Amino acid sequence: MTTAAQPIPLSSVQMIDKSKLKFVHVSEMPEDTYKNFIEAQERFLESRHTSLPDTSNHPAYQPYATVQVDGKVVAQIDNHGWISSSSRHNKAIQGAIEGENSRLNGPNLAANRAEKIAAALGGTVVKADTALTQQSYNATEKIKPMVDYTAMHNDPLYESLLKTKQARTEYIAQQMGQEMTETSTASLETDSSDKTSSDAFLEYMDMTPEERYIMQALAHRGYTKEEFDMLPLEEQEKIMKEIREELREQTQTQTESGQTGFNATNDTAAKQDIVTQIVTITNLLDKQAQIQDDHKRNS
Repeated sequence: MTTAAQPIPLSSVQMIDKSKLKFVHVSEMPEDTYKNFIEAQERFLESRHTSLPDTSNHPAYQPYATVQVDGKVVAQIDNHGWISSSSRHNKAIQGAIEGENSRLNGPNLAANRAEKIAAALGGTVVKADTALTQQSYNATEKIKPMVDYTAMHNDPLYESLLKTKQARTEYIAQQMGQEMTETSTASLETDSSDKTSSDAFLEYMDMTPEERYIMQALAHRGYTKEEFDMLPLEEQEKIMKEIREELREQTQTQTESGQTGFNATNDTAAKQDIVTQIVTITNLLDKQAQIQDDHKRNS
């Protein structure tokens, strides 16, 4: 026994106030959502500028054999083993090759299919002059789809994707910067010195981004700048060496990129900014190491 669904009274239906809906750009969406969107757009864009090369003279696409019945061609098979025939013979041909050895390919597959079709239709196999041996077939260069990267890079959708990726980079950097500020501010506020929280915060805000980087690296290790300065020199050197190695690894990760497809970009300004910051931070690390060496010599 079934019951009909109760209709929804129109009086209970309310319009959605679009002005109260919060618009979230794809660059600010969760990582999985953002990644799936970008990958789908890249596949679509690449497929739009992909074409197959001319195969009319490629050996692997030439005829392997024909199957003839009463002197008439009923099926053609090329060196791949692909079959072409008239619709009137399709059912018989499909039945003939049903359950064939799926491990065969190329001329071996073509020969096997030609023999089965000829046996099913009562015909004969006539091998073509362009038929390849399996060895020759395996040695031929395989045809690959060709992507016109020049046209793709000039596509408005490609430019839109680059802007979305740039917006994502800025969004992530903003989130990281906010977390770093919160962590460092909390560290400053719990400092055991006589500084007030407001003084400590203002001192932090007066720092350069590079100085903040070093301070954050120390905070991740549980040290304030004052606590770090109180450590034995050997321990200070060990920590500074770790920070320097982390910086090198981050540098390599951020600057490594390809020069084709979606990794290609003409935007060298961003890379130059990264390099400039890296040099500045490295100089600060080296300066700190020099101070430690001078202290050793003086002591």
